[in-house]
Amino acid sequence: MKRAIWVYVASLLGALVACGPIAPPSQAPTRHDPAEEAAESSGGSSDTSASSGDDSSSGSGAEATAPKGEDAKGLKGKINARLAPYHWGMASNEVFSIIDKQLDELYADRIEKTYNPKVQANLEGERDKKKKEIRAQKVDFTGGAVSGYEVKAPGEFTYKNNESAVEGVRPGGGDRILFFINDKLWKIYDTIPLTKGGELGDSFQAALSKLNGEFGEKGQLVAAKTPSASYYGTLTTTPARVVWFDGTTQIRLVDNTGRQDSTGANVALVYEEAATVANLKTLRTNVEKAEDNASVDAAAAATAGPAKPDDKKKKKK
Repeated sequence: MKRAIWVYVASLLGALVACGPIAPPSQAPTRHDPAEEAAESSGGSSDTSASSGDDSSSGSGAEATAPKGEDAKGLKGKINARLAPYHWGMASNEVFSIIDKQLDELYADRIEKTYNPKVQANLEGERDKKKKEIRAQKVDFTGGAVSGYEVKAPGEFTYKNNESAVEGVRPGGGDRILFFINDKLWKIYDTIPLTKGGELGDSFQAALSKLNGEFGEKGQLVAAKTPSASYYGTLTTTPARVVWFDGTTQIRLVDNTGRQDSTGANVALVYEEAATVANLKTLRTNVEKAEDNASVDAAAAATAGPAKPDDKKKKKK
């Protein structure tokens, strides 16, 4: 009997060995939550684009969708490199200090290459004069007179809302205007000439292509609209523009090639702090209001005065 049992056990062990090792039980597949994956890929938080509730103007809020994860880091770094040495919220006196250093750098090479002491002294005097002029030319938009910025940067500021601007130095050429609200830097407006072999090429499309390549993503096209939003402050045609947004800064590439008041073809590259853009409705309490045709005709008639007797006779004929 015992011998039969041992023979049976031995046969079972042999069968097991022939079948090979027993595989462990299969594990149920892990379920991934898309929301959690998105949060993990973006560093634990999700970015949302700032918006003021009206996208009919270039100041209507961050008009592009905020990128996430590595894309946001890459775009943010490239935009910050373009903004340097400025950062949002700087006071005007801090900006003046930066402009002073930029002027020092611009003149240092010229002064060093000049061995004539008299010429060197003249260059130093010219540099110091520019520093004083830039401070003196800071404009507060009180609405008392035409500032000139109406042509240089139309629709980019309002009157009687504690806004101001100063012209700065733009490395690489072109013009630069720095805008403040409550003496805090929130916008940089660069005008860049379009020339063959220039920084952004000789056309709007060439500029767009270069910037798309530099930023590593396509900007969002926003069509021209008339007029701009009322709270934006100036009732004017908002030109077509392309927008990039990194969660902190909004960049607009504005097509100025159709403007008749420009000396040459150019585009504007406008950097704005998204948080301020989203809060413009609160910051800008004094805004221009649209007038209907009847009120415009009445105002024109009041300005012209009553018709003269001779005019009435001519009309009867």
